Amino acid sequence: MSEENYNEEETLTPADTSDNENTVDTAETADAADAAGIAENSKASEAFDEENKTPTQPVEKPKSPTTLIAIVLILAAVIIGMIVFIVVSLAKSDDKNKTDKSGDNKQTGTSGETSETPAPTTVVVDIDVTPNVTVTVTPDPSNTDAPTASPDVTGTDTPTDSPSPTEEPAPLVEPPFSVTTVLGQYKGIEVDYELPEVTDEDVEAALEYFRRSLEEETPIEGRSLKEGDNVVIDYVGTIDGEVFEGGSATGEEITIGSHLLFEDFENGLIGKNVGDSFSLNLTFPEGYGDLSGKEATFLININEAYEYVAPELTDELVAENSTCKTIQEYKDNARETLKAQAKEMADSQMKNDIITKLLDNAIFSGQIEEQIAYEEKDAKDYYDYMAMQSFGVDGATYFGYIWGITETEYYAMLHNEVEMSVKYNYVLDEIVKTENLTLTEEEYKAAFDKTFFEEYGFTSEEEIYEQISKEDARKTIEGYVLHDKAEAIIFDSAVVNNKPEE
Repeated sequence: MSEENYNEEETLTPADTSDNENTVDTAETADAADAAGIAENSKASEAFDEENKTPTQPVEKPKSPTTLIAIVLILAAVIIGMIVFIVVSLAKSDDKNKTDKSGDNKQTGTSGETSETPAPTTVVVDIDVTPNVTVTVTPDPSNTDAPTASPDVTGTDTPTDSPSPTEEPAPLVEPPFSVTTVLGQYKGIEVDYELPEVTDEDVEAALEYFRRSLEEETPIEGRSLKEGDNVVIDYVGTIDGEVFEGGSATGEEITIGSHLLFEDFENGLIGKNVGDSFSLNLTFPEGYGDLSGKEATFLININEAYEYVAPELTDELVAENSTCKTIQEYKDNARETLKAQAKEMADSQMKNDIITKLLDNAIFSGQIEEQIAYEEKDAKDYYDYMAMQSFGVDGATYFGYIWGITETEYYAMLHNEVEMSVKYNYVLDEIVKTENLTLTEEEYKAAFDKTFFEEYGFTSEEEIYEQISKEDARKTIEGYVLHDKAEAIIFDSAVVNNKPEE
């Protein structure tokens, strides 16, 4: 996840010397990690290989073109936002002062609720100085559509690892931060390697995903609507006989049971038929601001309804829609893909376990908790801003919908990721000092070119130095290379049990 960095050179790593102590005034830490993992009951998960048409995660319902466009838009928005924030961080001067990004963003849901959401303060992200930390989140495969209005949010309990966003937060301490880090063991950390088995059931699930990916939209005729059906409706909502803002729509397309609109509204469509006009008397649930608990009447017209129907699986179907010629060839290919993904997940988990032990071995004092709280708020503001810009909902709602997690789980995950990132970077800084790590001019030049020219697309040094000073560019690249060397010491020296030979 993207948040701010307060260490110029950050990373996670264990240490041999518990006597090594250093007090560091914060520069800025980078963040790491997105969700990845093989589902506990279906290891045939994760992505869909477009070239080979080899699926790795079965789904409960297909993605419609509208869904695909929505997903592309949010990914594009996140990528663009990250690039902007990275460039801003590169131009940041040594004073480490926080730059506020202002702006009014309004959220209007089906409920008609409008809320003011400030744009987040600038998120500072150093270049590739954070670990490859993996937070395992098993997405809900039925959640394939992105929300476009305020859904009925569940799981609003206070997270166990972070304060509730609805509570009045304590005043945040501003950077720079003074943190003391005492290294523990960072060489020879011992972990177990666990490689998930790819079963026949996983392969069959991948094959079914492939079949479901070829589903075609089919109009619903001759039966009533049920959960999972897709409908196109018009509706007008009134309270005390008056139409209220945000409570009406024309040509709204939803999937019954998706919670795109609140649950009672969608349930009211079940049993109806295309062409029906009817009214629903409903009470707004909690989470709809001033409308919560109010009674409303919705006049609804059902214009269209359709479902997705998957074709029968045959060798001909496989040959026409993948690089494989037969069902068996497709299954063999899927098995190899799943094995490769299982290994990637195992490698990520191994690194995550090493980092966890590394951080447990270290001791942190000073303003470490203040820095974590500060960066956690920045991370929350960033994801809220990105989700609000694209879908009109906050980060907890959007990622909860996509990943199938509760608000409590989302904030706990955010807190844990920020904590790992901050501590890991402090530990890496200490390892660099303990090991007296340096870099040559050749190493600096190679990393400079790779970072600015290859990764970020600059075409000349003049263009780079219009965005960032030479001094700051050097600090950034040095931090990148030295942290990379520190990580090599950690992972190359680790003792990994049960790891298969390459």
